[in-house]
Amino acid sequence: MKQHIRKIILLLFFNTCFVAAQTQVSGRLFDASQNSIPWANVVLLDSINQNVLTGTTSDTLGYFSLDYPQSGNFLLRISYVGFEEYNRTIHSSVELGDVVLTASHSLDEIVLTSKGIIRLEKKKGVFVAHVENTTFNNSANVWEGLKQVPMLQANDKGLKVNNKSALLEINDMQLQMTGEELQNYLESLGPNAVKNIEINSNPNASFGSEVDAVVNIILKNQINNYRMALKTSNGYRSNYYTNENINFSLGRKKLKIYTNYSFKYSPTINTSEIRQRIRDQESLLDYTENDALKSHHLSFNLAYELSKKDRIHFNHIFSSADQIINGESIGADFRRIIDIDSDTKTTQFTQEWKHSFNDSTFLKLGFYEVLKNAQTYNKASVNDLNEEHQEVYSRIPLFIGFLDYASSSELGELSMGLKYNSNKVRNDNISSINNQTISSPFEYDEQLVSLYVNKAIYFTDTRSLDLGIRSESTFVNYTFGNSSLNEVLSNKSKYTNTLFNVNYNWMSNKEWYKNLSFRKQITRPNYSYLNPFKTIESDVVLFKGDLDIVPEKHYSLSHEWYKDSWSLYTQIGLYNDFISSINELDDTLIMETYKNFDQVYYTGFGLDYSHAFFDGRWRTRNAISMAYFKIEDAGYEALKRSTPAFNFQSYQNINLAKQLDLSLNYALDPTFNDGLMTYFATQKLDIYVSKKMNDFKFIFFIKDVFKTSYSSDEISTSDFLYRSNYYSDVHSVGITLRWSIKGKAYESVDLETLEDAAINRLENR
Repeated sequence: MKQHIRKIILLLFFNTCFVAAQTQVSGRLFDASQNSIPWANVVLLDSINQNVLTGTTSDTLGYFSLDYPQSGNFLLRISYVGFEEYNRTIHSSVELGDVVLTASHSLDEIVLTSKGIIRLEKKKGVFVAHVENTTFNNSANVWEGLKQVPMLQANDKGLKVNNKSALLEINDMQLQMTGEELQNYLESLGPNAVKNIEINSNPNASFGSEVDAVVNIILKNQINNYRMALKTSNGYRSNYYTNENINFSLGRKKLKIYTNYSFKYSPTINTSEIRQRIRDQESLLDYTENDALKSHHLSFNLAYELSKKDRIHFNHIFSSADQIINGESIGADFRRIIDIDSDTKTTQFTQEWKHSFNDSTFLKLGFYEVLKNAQTYNKASVNDLNEEHQEVYSRIPLFIGFLDYASSSELGELSMGLKYNSNKVRNDNISSINNQTISSPFEYDEQLVSLYVNKAIYFTDTRSLDLGIRSESTFVNYTFGNSSLNEVLSNKSKYTNTLFNVNYNWMSNKEWYKNLSFRKQITRPNYSYLNPFKTIESDVVLFKGDLDIVPEKHYSLSHEWYKDSWSLYTQIGLYNDFISSINELDDTLIMETYKNFDQVYYTGFGLDYSHAFFDGRWRTRNAISMAYFKIEDAGYEALKRSTPAFNFQSYQNINLAKQLDLSLNYALDPTFNDGLMTYFATQKLDIYVSKKMNDFKFIFFIKDVFKTSYSSDEISTSDFLYRSNYYSDVHSVGITLRWSIKGKAYESVDLETLEDAAINRLENR
């Protein structure tokens, strides 16, 4: 007992000596959403005259530390633009731990909130949608929730920002997903897992030429908290389908983890009516397709702070899809049957290391690896004769490496970087037709090296200029073969393009945030579309390609406005060597050809309005957009006169009672012609009724209520007509049940062991 008392007295003595010698204050700064706050001003003042004695700034991770060679009474003051000033009286050395600053109004930000409506905040040229405690949380999943966010469009054509295709990022990490893969992934995420959504409508030179816009979804992962959610969604279309999901997140001071697993079973029956006229011969085909899909998706996201200056980020995604398709085309004297059995496995790894040299300079090094393996077994027959068998094995390894450097000051930010892409495709195509085996292998290699420099200049808190230039060099090598023709088609090509972006941001006197952007981009050809040796298709249209196809050059000018409930944009642009597919008649066959067109001129505008009525009980978002394209090509005479393409989307959320909401989601696309094809009007109405019960949420849904979501298009020239009325099996009725919990995550500490060790260290000095 005496020994313990002696140690305690000794510890108090040493502490008194240290306090007399100096005052030390340290901690870490966060906002209410647990984001670290870098570059905040931290000063120590005389408590009587409030003269500044010493000061510092927080580093890139929010840490700060102050030392003053005297003891006494002091005032600690922390200030940062956009947050209320933090003041605390200090009597001695103290470790403050986590300090949360309270947000306030700031001139260089537009922060607007209103009764559950999603509003946008502007930060350094990027819009941020804060979705917590909004109608976003009532959504069935993140994919449906995105339809409520201003400037965003999420539909069967993909994810767009102001009608521009968007790249998806999760926690700043790019996902190499497109089309149905992207939609399936976002449908597996629950809306309560999202903290905010960053929208970059005009990416700078640090992004590749193929990137028109970027959507970055930031997942919740609060310090010393965990979150877990289970979701089951069950519905009935023509058949029963289900989608199960579980996700878990854990946040510590240095470690953040998010993991998600989902399973989807989706049998559908798709139908199509095909009308075809070749010269004077007309035929009508009815196509029916049974499509059974089973898929698994697992993702793991980890961020760890090695030190105050070093952070690593790791992301892993694995997906597996098994799909069986049975299709039948029936005409007056024609019957074609197809059977497709495919198995696709995709693995994506992402690693990123970030080193902060100081508060304003950092270096990032990262790698993406995507491995995709697919096996497909096809069988087809016409009029029960000429049976064809096909086996296709595809291996697609994609590697991306990048190095980014950025340095910022009061006047702006300078960033530069290097990126390398390697994309290889190996395709073994073995077919058997009338007992004759045909091998049609395909090899494709593409290497891309790019270098960029970007400079952001901050004139005032509300005016900035962004200038960027990017050089991309591409090397392509591809080979097609066909054993029956004893023919090999191969080619090599290389090209270099210089790209640029100019973005000017400012705020008008009426507090409209405005942006003017001018960009040059390119679209690289997908040379796999040129393969002339395909053997089995699911339709009567065959395929060929133009071997002389070149990259497409894209020049665009856009203007954006945002204020409170309103978002507007206008666009004009020019495509040189526009890449697309056309349909031509070759003898008695309709051929689809992949080629360049001379020029395409386009213009477009969009208007987005969000508001809340009746004290927030009725919340609405309505958006309308228009795009007009004019195609010019001296070598193709079958171009039609194009007409404007309109799109209207409406989201309504009505609070029926406490924790009971009704949501209506409506989309309409009227008929239009782009010069090559006529697209007929489509519309879709979805209804959701959600009820929250503590940690449970129950959602009843009816999708495509009136069964009007048809895809109908037509090609009509003097030689032939081809029209397809296609209905995907999306009309459904079902329920979604989601259960989520969150809580504190603590570590057990042996206080006695800790105390003894601390005393022993002091005693041994």
